This record gives sequence, structure tokens and C-alpha cells, in this order.
Amino acid sequence: MSAAPSPAAVPPPAGDRLAPARCPWCGYERGADTCAKCGDGILDTPGGTPLSTPPRRGFFVFDLVRGFFGFFAGASMLFNRPEFAGKLKLPVIANLLVVTSVGVGLWFAFSALFAQVGGGGDLFGWFRGILAALLTLVSVYFLLPPLTELVIGPFLEPLVDTVDQSMGGPGMRPADRLVWTSVKDGTQSAVELLMIAGGGWLASLALALVGLLPLTFVVSAAVSALVWFELPTHRRGYRLRQRVALLRRNWAVGLGFGLAFQVGALIPFFNVFLLTPTAAVAAAALYLKMDKTGPARA
Repeated sequence: MSAAPSPAAVPPPAGDRLAPARCPWCGYERGADTCAKCGDGILDTPGGTPLSTPPRRGFFVFDLVRGFFGFFAGASMLFNRPEFAGKLKLPVIANLLVVTSVGVGLWFAFSALFAQVGGGGDLFGWFRGILAALLTLVSVYFLLPPLTELVIGPFLEPLVDTVDQSMGGPGMRPADRLVWTSVKDGTQSAVELLMIAGGGWLASLALALVGLLPLTFVVSAAVSALVWFELPTHRRGYRLRQRVALLRRNWAVGLGFGLAFQVGALIPFFNVFLLTPTAAVAAAALYLKMDKTGPARA
């Protein structure tokens, strides 16, 4: 019996000359032959069983659930898979310092701002405190993902390496690029994410102030997904528009991941110790099981 032909590389979008042809399994650039990175095959989880076909989208409800629980599966991998042994110390310390600094810094900033508005009696003072707390919460939700990813990102790369290699093989290493190119692209990506997060922050403030908090969480979840899937996609040479197209195509998985990130941000101790390492591992694992074929939905 003849062997089944290798899956064709995913062609670049029409009109996008900068987009490489990508492997439908691992997402790295490839030609028409077997992928040099993953050998045309990945595992369903680190140390799991091989997938029989390249990942595809499923029913959106199932994908939403998969994205949500896939986030917390990242925490399980960190503690239960031997591949991650000894790789948590620096990410945990960095997570603790950055999350605490951002939260406390925003609280003091808003409190000092509203303290300048005097008068109004005790009722107005109570209102100022509530408003400062609300602004701090909303601001943390929108500004924490890009700020932490920007600062902690280098400490999280070994975790993403571990996911890639434990699910796709030892050849799954970041694409080789010049140091200057990596620095330039990384800085551009960080600026783009901060601008997007800033726009989402302003929109969330407006939604929160008119009582539409559920929409605030949804918008925040979308921003979180866009930020954290930068880790597995940047090493594959994705530009921002290509990452947006990927998340549009897999919107339910991305939204589920983002919502779980928001839930994780509310869990005491988990949020200040393990939030960002979990997000990095989960995003890397979920990316490998995303649909990387076909055009993005309109």
C-alpha cells in the first residue's frame, strides 16, 4: 500500500507577498515536501498520542470549551509533565513582580488622581473610592496582558520551546533570524499590542461606566488572546494581521482562552504566581491544535 501524500503547505493569503507558505501541522514555513520542523505530525498533548490529520475547526461551542479548559490545562502541564521540571522559577518570580507592581501602581495612581478632587462629603469620597477601584480593575484587565507579556516574554520562551518540542519533535525550534531583525520585529509587535490594548482599555472604561460589564470581559478576552498568542506565532514569523486572521479563523478557541485568562486573573495566588506561565504554555499548545488552513472568515 502506498503511503499517503504529505499535506500541502498552507498558501499565503491572496495579495500578501510577505506571508510564507505554512505547515498545516506546526505552522512553520515549509515547502511542498515534508515539513523540516515537525515531519508532518504533532501530538495532541505533550507526551500524548499523534494526531491523524492536521487540526481543523470544530463546532464553535466545543471550540469555546476547548479554549477555556485548554488554558487551565496549561497549569496542569506545568506541574505534571517532566519536561517542565526546573523551568518555572524565573517565570514565577517575574510574574509575581510584574503583576503586583502593575496592580498596586494603578491603584495608587487612580487613588491619587481622585484625591485631588476634594469636597462633596463622605458620600462623594465613597464614590471616588469605588470609581478608583473600578478603573483599577478594568485597567489591569486590559493593560496587564501586554505589559506582562512584554516584560516577562523572554522568561517564557523556554516554556514555549518545551511545548513545541514535546508535541512536535526536537526540530521545532524558532525560525533563525538576525538579532537586529528579532529586536526590531519584537519592538514593533510590542508597540502594536500596547496601542490595541490602550484602545480596548478606553472602550472598556466606557462599557463599564454604563454598566455593560459582560461586554467588558468579552473585549478583554479578545485582547488577551491577541496578546498571548503572540508567543507561539512571533517565533513563526507571523505579522500582526496574520495573527488576527488566525484568531478570526479560530475565534471560539481564542475567546475561550481569553475568558479563562480573565478568570485566572481573579484567582488569589494563582494570579500573582502562575498566571503568565500558564498562559504561555496554554497558548503554545492551543496554537498547535488550531486550524491553520484556508482563508480567514470575513
